[in-house]
Amino acid sequence: MADGVLSAVRLIMGDTAQMDVVNAYLDGTPPTRELKEYFDGVGESDTVIVLTDLLGGSVNKEVFPYLERPGVFVIAGFNLAMVLELASMGEDEAVTEEFCRELVETGRSQVVFLNDHCKPQAQADDFFGEG
Repeated sequence: MADGVLSAVRLIMGDTAQMDVVNAYLDGTPPTRELKEYFDGVGESDTVIVLTDLLGGSVNKEVFPYLERPGVFVIAGFNLAMVLELASMGEDEAVTEEFCRELVETGRSQVVFLNDHCKPQAQADDFFGEG
C-alpha cells in the first residue's frame, strides 16, 4: 500500500515530496526490523510523520514505541487527501501536534457517504408548489 500511495503522489505532484515508505510484510522482513532501520537513520532533531493504515493494526502497533521520540507523530488511518497535503507542505512550515490534528480533520472531511451528501433535490412537483 505504501508504494502505491507514493506512486499516486508522484503521479499528481511529481517527484518533489520528501517522503519515505516502509512496506510491511512484502519480503518476509518483520516490520520491527524495517522500522528500526528507518528510525536509526533519522536524526534526533528530525520530524517524522508516520501514517499507518489501520488503528490497532500490526504496523500501527509496531510504530507505537517510536511515539516516545521527540518529533515523531503517528496518524492511524489516512487517505490520499491527507498525503497530498503533507506532500505540498513548504520547507518553512512547521509540523506540530496542532498541524497533525488539522491534517486528521482534512482526512475526515474527505470521507463522505455521497448518497447522503448529494440527495436529489425535491421532486419537480414540490418545486412548483404542486402535490
